Amino acid sequence: MTTKNRIAIIALMITTLGLITFYLQTKGISTVFTHLYYIPIIFACIWWQRKAYAITAILGTMLIAIHLLNGANQSISEDILRIGVMFIITLLTSELSASEKKYNNQVNIQEEDLKKAYNEIKESYVTLKDVNLKLADKLKENERLYKTTIDRELAMTELKKKVNN
Repeated sequence: MTTKNRIAIIALMITTLGLITFYLQTKGISTVFTHLYYIPIIFACIWWQRKAYAITAILGTMLIAIHLLNGANQSISEDILRIGVMFIITLLTSELSASEKKYNNQVNIQEEDLKKAYNEIKESYVTLKDVNLKLADKLKENERLYKTTIDRELAMTELKKKVNN
């Protein structure tokens, strides 16, 4: 998924949440809908780690602005407390996401190193196999030459015995 698509998704979520917040606050409902704010926060934390604080700040500002526009009958301190909790969720989720990304990068590096080592071992094995086959051929050649030399010496010894007798 491209960054543009992610930004569009978050923008759509924020806009939708703004409309839902405005509508529900005009109806006097002010508690349940704020839990929906965690959805774009968590997505932003997964996608952008610590940059997600900007999304949380936008959502918090939107929550306070709508509260002030509607003249909601609840205290603004409740919204400020909700925003504080949103920032805590952002902190925890972004740190977890950053750690997960860091460990994934380390695993990918180790995987590449292991693949490289495996390929080097595989190439070495093929090279050793070729060397081993060549040495075996040389050994057979040497054995053949040795046998030929022994056969000649035996033939010479027999010839000398015949000549001496």
